[in-house]
Amino acid sequence: MIMVEGSSLKEKIISLRKENKSYNEISILLNCSKAVISYHCINLKINNPIIKNIIITKNDVEKIKILCKEKKIKDVAKLFKCYSNTKKK
Repeated sequence: MIMVEGSSLKEKIISLRKENKSYNEISILLNCSKAVISYHCINLKINNPIIKNIIITKNDVEKIKILCKEKKIKDVAKLFKCYSNTKKK
């Protein structure tokens, strides 16, 4: 994340959103409400992050199975940077 000190909240929100950060992540990083983030992103038409395709290898599938026995599915999904409802094709 590249930000110049003294950047306005709006500029920081835009920068983080362009890095595909979620409203929740931005809210935590900048200590501001999701409503403020939404306001700036919707006005600038950057409210939808780019969705990336994630390729999970057979090795990853085995790791996921092991981790799911030890952790919550939501936590495992975060480790692999995907959503817990991602399905195997």
